[in-house]
Amino acid sequence: PFHPAWYGAAGKACANLTFRQNAAKELVNTLKAAGLNSNLTLAVNKENNIRVRMANEIANELNQVGFSCTVTQLDFAAYTSAVQYGGYNLYIGELSMPHNFNLSYLLKSGQKSFGITASDGLMTNLNNFYRTGIPTYFLTAFNDELPFIPLCYRSGMAGFSASFKVPAQTTFDFAFSDIEQTTKTVTRSVSSEDTELSSEA
Repeated sequence: PFHPAWYGAAGKACANLTFRQNAAKELVNTLKAAGLNSNLTLAVNKENNIRVRMANEIANELNQVGFSCTVTQLDFAAYTSAVQYGGYNLYIGELSMPHNFNLSYLLKSGQKSFGITASDGLMTNLNNFYRTGIPTYFLTAFNDELPFIPLCYRSGMAGFSASFKVPAQTTFDFAFSDIEQTTKTVTRSVSSEDTELSSEA
């Protein structure tokens, strides 16, 4: 669940996964014969084009191995309701990783654990990781269980109004660096002429 570039998980963060389509087809066929319902619904927020494209790619790959996966594109309100109350088999979401790597809010009845079930053993390994700072056993247990599937990682981002001028010294690690230097530009119409005013935040 951690970014592969994190030094603490070097060589441990990701399982060595290889896509074997034929083997996957055989497994799905075996599970179908045992009564598996192969019909899947993948919910995605239709207001995010990147996630919609990702959902379609995932559905296409699932269909290639024998599932029947349908992408359900929902507006944000309907998507949020679906994630909270069900009505889907899979959903695509995005969460920011906290600086202390606390995943408890995402696992085992946490605030964001919608549709995610984690075993007691996985939670024990997670708590041991917090206690010792050594992630090895937790990462092994996570890869074996996969309560959720990380699709991609990206660096932290900060959003703010375009009218704010942020000092160059500000970093993602310390977003409030030199905050006293932040200014906001306001444009007003005065006697048919636009006047630009700058005020300290």
